[in-house]
Amino acid sequence: MSAPKGKTQAIDQEIMRSYIAYAQTFIPTIPAELHNYIVARYVEKRKFQKEGNVETSYTYVTPRTLLAIIRIGQAMAKFNFREQVT
Repeated sequence: MSAPKGKTQAIDQEIMRSYIAYAQTFIPTIPAELHNYIVARYVEKRKFQKEGNVETSYTYVTPRTLLAIIRIGQAMAKFNFREQVT
């Protein structure tokens, strides 16, 4: 059941606590092929950034960016009760 557009619906605290507690039981892993894809794109962005074309190099990519992407992926997997990051 969804709320009408522009209106929100409150969720019972106990339901939310149960949802979060169950989601925390999952420890999602990243499959090797996805890991390789993420690392390859990170390396590509870093290389692009180091080339220094000011007009097109507007992204700022650091190792913290890579870790943030991994953490967000794992959080989304937990949110969806999955054992693997997709």
